[in-house]
Amino acid sequence: MFGRQVSSVMVARLLGYGLVFFSQVLLARQMDIDAFGVFVYLLSILAIAGLVAKFGLDTAAMRFFAGYREQNAPGLLLGFALLSLFWVGLFSLFVYFGLVYAVRAFDILPSDYAASVPLLLGLLPLLPLQNLVAAMLRGFDAPLIAELADTTLRYSLILIGLTALWLSDAAADVRIILRIYTAATALCFAFGLTMVWRKWPYQLGQAGRLRPAFRLAEWGAAGAALSLTGGLYLLMNQADLLMLGYLAAPENVARYAVASRMTGIVAMGLGAVMIVVAPKLSAVHARGGARSEMQALLTSAAKLTFIIISIGAIGLAALGKPLLLLFGPEFGLAYVPLLILIASRVIEAFAGPVGQLLAMVGMHTLVAVLLILPASLNIALNMFLIPRYEEVGAALATVVSAVVWNATLSYVSQRKLGVDPSLLSIWRAKKNEGAQT
Repeated sequence: MFGRQVSSVMVARLLGYGLVFFSQVLLARQMDIDAFGVFVYLLSILAIAGLVAKFGLDTAAMRFFAGYREQNAPGLLLGFALLSLFWVGLFSLFVYFGLVYAVRAFDILPSDYAASVPLLLGLLPLLPLQNLVAAMLRGFDAPLIAELADTTLRYSLILIGLTALWLSDAAADVRIILRIYTAATALCFAFGLTMVWRKWPYQLGQAGRLRPAFRLAEWGAAGAALSLTGGLYLLMNQADLLMLGYLAAPENVARYAVASRMTGIVAMGLGAVMIVVAPKLSAVHARGGARSEMQALLTSAAKLTFIIISIGAIGLAALGKPLLLLFGPEFGLAYVPLLILIASRVIEAFAGPVGQLLAMVGMHTLVAVLLILPASLNIALNMFLIPRYEEVGAALATVVSAVVWNATLSYVSQRKLGVDPSLLSIWRAKKNEGAQT
């Protein structure tokens, strides 16, 4: 069952990644490199703002949905669903208006885009809500449907819109592109919400059968810790791109963004495994399962991760240069940063789903504290290396911080939980089997 779920999610992710890749190629071919750099810079800003707006409730949804379902607590499940949708929707609007003001006040974008800031940021209120309903579906052990809603369907719609724009010979303006992204996200949010309703495990229509229950203090504390964790993690992963935008030219941002997103094919295996394993870890923890049960789940995840990551890393290293050239001849300069970023993804895969493990067992506050060091190190290294080595410097900062972050979490998971989520667990499992025979 576990392997089948990972395989189905992997296929959906692979399809989604292909759609993302071709949409990015189409955009890079239609736009000049500076405009494309502004576009990816905007998406990075929106990603960070969206994370703030979610307040960690998307990750919390995977944990609490799986846990409350395992504990047969329908009132708490309904209460969390209603409150999280209300909070994320409301807070998204506050963040949107604050971001519009900040972008205008501090001249974050080139002057050509100043008058269109509200339109350019219009994706923000919808994207956090779409991510939230996808997380709810994962908590209901429906990772394939969640992946379809979160990635595959959205980028299918985006690619259709971009193709129509290309066929119409209209100019590929950043404003028009973001309208296409916003429309696709709205449709996917509606689809995801419908699927949450259909997957709901309890009767909602009969009076007196189900009333929402709330644990505001617990959910607020979990959301705050997970929000801080997610914010620091996203900052660590986006600091390279954001600081390139601040310290270098838009063309550097464009080249590096393409290289960074291409490494998504390497991270895809770990992402697919994490999506499936996270709610299962939460369910095991909620029912007080044995440590051996959790370790068996993590070892299975490590085996699948190793196979997928090995194929992805070798394939991308071999085909990276011609794939980069699809975006244009100037993108060939991103091949060295691409190789360095592949190494960073392999390090993450070697450590396994360690961050998700600690978050799903309630150690999200500890994860947030531990993230401060690698996030700070990443920013400091970017400030030092980007002025000297541009994209290569940003990639080096990313790989060093990845080593520090994953080594720290692996050590903590073994000391605190007595389980090993890394690829070393495969070797330890074989060693134990040999000792028993």
